[in-house]
Amino acid sequence: MDLDSLIPIVAIILVVGPVSALGFSYTPLGRAIVKRLGGTKNASNDRLLELQDEVERLQERIGDQEARFEEVHDRLDFAERLLARGSQVADESERVATPV
Repeated sequence: MDLDSLIPIVAIILVVGPVSALGFSYTPLGRAIVKRLGGTKNASNDRLLELQDEVERLQERIGDQEARFEEVHDRLDFAERLLARGSQVADESERVATPV
């Protein structure tokens, strides 16, 4: 291979390569690679951290609400047992009080 035949190939590579790389950098994958290689701080990472903090706070609130719900449920069960026992006592006292 002589040097004259390599000149057109090198010229094509030098023109097509950068143009292709520039075109690729406008794709989502290309933009992600450019950001990663550039070392720029990604704003979405900050947003992701904020959202993770918010999720943790909401999970804590849900845990608190579940505990309160369980307490209210226990109180309701207790009140239902008292009402059921009270109606049983009333029924028994009516049976004792009424002569047959």
